[in-house]
Amino acid sequence: ISELLKKLIDNSFELSDLTKGIEILKPQEEYKKEYNLNSDLKDYVDELDNRVLGKIDWYDWGIDFMDEHLGKLRMGKFIILKALRKTGKTTFAIKVFASFLKRHIPAIFISTEMLYFELIDKMVSYYTKINSFKILNGKIRKEEMAMINNALSESISYRPGQIMVCTNLTMEYLEEQIEKTKAKLLIVDFLQMLSVDDIPNGMNDAGVLEQMATKLKNLCLEKQISILALSQVSGEGGWTKRCRSFEEKADCILWLNEREKGIETFNEKQINLNILNRSGNSGDIPIIFKKQYGDFILDNQPQENNKKSYIEE
Repeated sequence: ISELLKKLIDNSFELSDLTKGIEILKPQEEYKKEYNLNSDLKDYVDELDNRVLGKIDWYDWGIDFMDEHLGKLRMGKFIILKALRKTGKTTFAIKVFASFLKRHIPAIFISTEMLYFELIDKMVSYYTKINSFKILNGKIRKEEMAMINNALSESISYRPGQIMVCTNLTMEYLEEQIEKTKAKLLIVDFLQMLSVDDIPNGMNDAGVLEQMATKLKNLCLEKQISILALSQVSGEGGWTKRCRSFEEKADCILWLNEREKGIETFNEKQINLNILNRSGNSGDIPIIFKKQYGDFILDNQPQENNKKSYIEE
């Protein structure tokens, strides 16, 4: 193609060049016919073509270091985001959720511990960089109110029904909401506080969580959406509280992990994002949690005595 353009610019273009160009740009079906591709695998070849052309149902996370190291968020995936208390798991999920809303990609956020207004507070703080404590307590100056109004009108493209505050869900209701909103992403915050229908009475906590994970994983595959499920972990090796087998259902585990000898101040906290991915990159990313306005940024200068960033192909 570049050769043809050069000839056009140099006024040396001839009809034979056009014939050559058509041969190069031969339609896809002719290409497949020429190379005798297995017709039974035509749908797979179409899939590969769509990946190359960017016409696939995958989405950026909207977080720079996630897009760079983990790649696009694929549909049909069950992802667990786990952390200790006060390590920013809800804030991290809100950042992803806000990114989807800003790009008008349908998403649902199910909250079991925060109210609707508290979640909107977090998004406003993230976009305006106004301290979340000030927003919560109404200590907002006139110029800050103008910033908030701007964020609400331009960045937070929220629609009714995209945030649900509840502790008990039926799978039927969840499927209805997915169909209604055409959601591509479902966020559940957090699993230990949620109950789902049709789980037998008398089952222990570990069994309940495992059953819940199975139902959510099946929902991913059947509805071709991705689910980001938040989970609180114990301090013993970072396992999800009360259930180790629960994590085996996940396609990807994101762990906001305390960094050894990491520095924490009133406004910031150094942590590691540990990634365990079944089909893709795994490794550790050193990040900084900006607690005052709910953001996560890449730590470009991790301390020498801390584990350095690495991503394994």
